Amino acid sequence: MARWSLVALNAIELWFNRAHGGRPTRRLLVGTPSRQELKVLALIVRGYSNKEVAAGIGVSEQTAKAHASSLMRKLGACNRAELAALAVRRGLVE
Repeated sequence: MARWSLVALNAIELWFNRAHGGRPTRRLLVGTPSRQELKVLALIVRGYSNKEVAAGIGVSEQTAKAHASSLMRKLGACNRAELAALAVRRGLVE
């Protein structure tokens, strides 16, 4: 499985900021992630696909996708890469 380094995550976040005309892409946390969502988040940060996340926590792939979407909404991320960067930045995962 792919492992994201902090340098790579910072580079991704910088790219997103530049892609959005220099405006910060981070928004305020809309809600608190549930325990299950934090499990999903940890696997996303490690580079797992939705299918791998689902197998890892014992849910359907559709449920894993729903958790990922909820996390993106709560953290203000536009996609999984930005979600991973924000999670590491905010100390939500180790």
